[in-house]
Amino acid sequence: MKRRRCRPGFTYLSADGIFNNVTVCSPGAATLLVDEHYDKLVDLWNAGKPESRYVLEECVGPLLTTFWPGKQGFTAFEVTNAAQAAGKRAQWNRTPVNDFQLKEGLQLLECDTDQIFNDRWRKAVQKGSLEGRVLHSPENYPGIDYLLDFNHGISVTTSLKHDIAKAFHEKLVEMFGKISQPCSFTLTFLITGEPHKFTPNRSDYTALMDMPEKLFDNVRVQVVQIPKTRNSLSEKLRCREIRVVFAALAVTFVLLLGILKLSAGGSSRHGGSLE
Repeated sequence: MKRRRCRPGFTYLSADGIFNNVTVCSPGAATLLVDEHYDKLVDLWNAGKPESRYVLEECVGPLLTTFWPGKQGFTAFEVTNAAQAAGKRAQWNRTPVNDFQLKEGLQLLECDTDQIFNDRWRKAVQKGSLEGRVLHSPENYPGIDYLLDFNHGISVTTSLKHDIAKAFHEKLVEMFGKISQPCSFTLTFLITGEPHKFTPNRSDYTALMDMPEKLFDNVRVQVVQIPKTRNSLSEKLRCREIRVVFAALAVTFVLLLGILKLSAGGSSRHGGSLE
């Protein structure tokens, strides 16, 4: 069960073995927490404690909308089952695909009820875009914790095994059942462990792959590992700063070159007058 998000700041929850920690209440507070204490949070996410998964989910929103836009290096692995025949043991393949990249300027929207989330998702399907927004689903919502785009759901987990809820399949039919043209759909599992060890529930996976063609022309399941260190999150910023420095140096070089040319021209004209 997810903890309910509230207004800016922190709230202390009852100590009952699961909720005996301080939970983040707003995306802004989560952003500050992730920015200042990322490496310690990674340790908490990997601690194997009941609260680890919940804390991770609250921090994913800021990661998606603040630190990952356009970043290179977060490889996504498409998960496929090579053993298609029934009765055969699953043979999971995890093939590297395009880097998991996000656009800059994404806005995180918290959805406190199923109706709010469903309405926003339905409108996005009709428009074919979330228009720069990332939706955070309410507690107990089936299948996904975030919607990155109208056809891209994200499930956050600290486990190397995960199911795909039947209720989520039904939700997909509800959302995409009336579209005029089939589209693609991607389900991304955002995990803390090693991607090559991750396995979805086989029957759930098969059911998702067998979604009606009138809904989707392609369905993909992929897995992405959360960066292990704050330095990896800073890589994009460093690259951007380097580009800014080089751009400044280039401008300086051009200005200096122009000054030198003017100086040379002035000297030549001055020398000619002496003759």
